[in-house]
Amino acid sequence: MSAATGQPDGTTYGWTVTGPAEIYEGQNTATVKIMATAGSVAANDITLKCTYSLSGTNCDSNTLTFTSREPRSLTGPSYSDLPDGSGYKTLANYAILDQLCFTMSDVPTGETFDSDRYNYVPNNWSNPALGGGVSDGFILTDQMGSIGGWPPPQNPASNPATPGTRVFDHTQHLWVGSSLCNGAGCLVKTVKQTYHFNCGRHL
Repeated sequence: MSAATGQPDGTTYGWTVTGPAEIYEGQNTATVKIMATAGSVAANDITLKCTYSLSGTNCDSNTLTFTSREPRSLTGPSYSDLPDGSGYKTLANYAILDQLCFTMSDVPTGETFDSDRYNYVPNNWSNPALGGGVSDGFILTDQMGSIGGWPPPQNPASNPATPGTRVFDHTQHLWVGSSLCNGAGCLVKTVKQTYHFNCGRHL
């Protein structure tokens, strides 16, 4: 939202926007709202200008610039493997990048899973539970873990350089932006979420 202030009574207003955006409220008022129609192809490629008119004289405001950012990809991940009761918790940490390859912060995230699952050894481990939330600053953390079950998972002594035997694979889709609802927003990565005896991994 942008506002034109300090003008005398009787002033009329007209707003001009260029780039991947449009005015959706307040075209002929002192306060205007614009909405992006697509992601920017370059930084500051959306411009906004107000033309003031009073007693037949026109005057243009300074031009404001904006960037429409949308999540596009993830970098990483880096892993942390932690003991968790009678099992483990693995944290996979990603950075979220927009379409211009700049990092984004505090973005809603979600995930979905396909129904396919490949078991490498007989097991009764449960399927991953859906998760979602808001990225912690610039970092999206995906949590994988297993507690109990048969065969029993193992506490990792430290970040394992060589993961233990695979238990199962599951296809995961990571979503970023728009909503906290799983599966809403921009699909940024599809991976195999792999569960080992002593850690989780994305492949």
